[in-house]
Amino acid sequence: MSFKAYHGRTGRIFIVTKSYCNQCHQTRNILLKRININIEHIKPSKFRSDFLNRVKFNDKKRNAAKTGGQPNPSCTWRTRSTSVMTMSTSSISMYKDRVRLTTSSSVEENPSCPKRRPHRHHPEQ
Repeated sequence: MSFKAYHGRTGRIFIVTKSYCNQCHQTRNILLKRININIEHIKPSKFRSDFLNRVKFNDKKRNAAKTGGQPNPSCTWRTRSTSVMTMSTSSISMYKDRVRLTTSSSVEENPSCPKRRPHRHHPEQ
């Protein structure tokens, strides 16, 4: 069995024999590490099949939009919400004693709140 650092890693096979194969892996230092692995410890990667499934799904969405007369849908992969977050009036009233919102979208400290101590190397001016 190969070393534990290579478990679950995707590598490129460069030699195949009857009982083992050699794989190339990139290490942290971007060096190619060549290791010998027994055949029973290797399984094919599912990355390519997932990619092809996404391509087919996106093509179906594009064709459906084209036949419906709509613009092409966005086919990008988003991992997080990129929309602008806004505060509701209830959450503003919840924090009313700490901050005062001004029209210029900047936040000022409320004078009734206790001030932070100045840092000893950078006193406030």
